[in-house]
Amino acid sequence: MGRLAQALGFLTLGALAAGAGTAAVVIKANADINALQAQAADAQTRAAGAISDSKKLSDEANRKLESASQEIAKAQARIQALEDERKLIANATPLSSPKAAAGWKEYVSIPLGFTIRMPAPAVDPQFTDHSFDAGWLLITPYEGESVDADESYLVKNHVIFGQSSNGSHTYVVQSDGMPSLLIRAFPNSGITDKQVLDVLSTLTFKNP
Repeated sequence: MGRLAQALGFLTLGALAAGAGTAAVVIKANADINALQAQAADAQTRAAGAISDSKKLSDEANRKLESASQEIAKAQARIQALEDERKLIANATPLSSPKAAAGWKEYVSIPLGFTIRMPAPAVDPQFTDHSFDAGWLLITPYEGESVDADESYLVKNHVIFGQSSNGSHTYVVQSDGMPSLLIRAFPNSGITDKQVLDVLSTLTFKNP
């Protein structure tokens, strides 16, 4: 019995030792798994951050590219406008004010930036911040209207180009490639086509 008890005791101790070793291995394995999972989670977080940073950089690069493209387009449009204006000037007819213009009444439009002389009309012209209306002559800001350049004139370093049709005239005033005013004239029994040009010849501009 003594030997049997001793043998059983050894077996029990061995089992306990083996169990303890197994538990230690399991605990270490769990710790390793937890550590690897933490590392993986950290790596995923850093990867997501890198993707986010990359997207931000990409978005910023795209914004800069779009801005640069817009600036290039504006510059190209400006160059084209200056080239078109140069062609207009080359074929433009200079307008000189007639002597009679010295006795005409002068009208000033500060909002639109011009002065003009004309024979005293039956009704005084109407002024607003956006128009000068003399009945047969209407001057407003240019707002992108399409006007054919069938004829062109030079007045005070500005080119006035446009078209005449059905007894009316439509002109654009432009300088340095930048259109500023739209002119519509409607000759009548008291105003001839020549007088329209005589009146336009008296124009002066805020920006010479």
